[in-house]
Amino acid sequence: MTGKGRATNPRRMAEALIAGTNSFTSDFEINKKLVSEMTSLPKFVRNRVAGHVTRIKKSESLKSTRITALDALRTYNHYRRKRRGRYR
Repeated sequence: MTGKGRATNPRRMAEALIAGTNSFTSDFEINKKLVSEMTSLPKFVRNRVAGHVTRIKKSESLKSTRITALDALRTYNHYRRKRRGRYR
């Protein structure tokens, strides 16, 4: 077997850290500091975990934005149908 063996899975660690605390943000530098305070990981693993945390937080914020945009579109279409007499 060649290469370095990885004892940790950064994605699982990121999900576990997010479940344990609510202080993470969508900024990589802040998340990197928080991960280093919470764990004693090597630098390359810490950065990967912080990267996954940042990715998860950004996707959560995008999901909430998409939901509100869809709700606004549904409300607008509902209003248009009602004015045109196509409301069911």
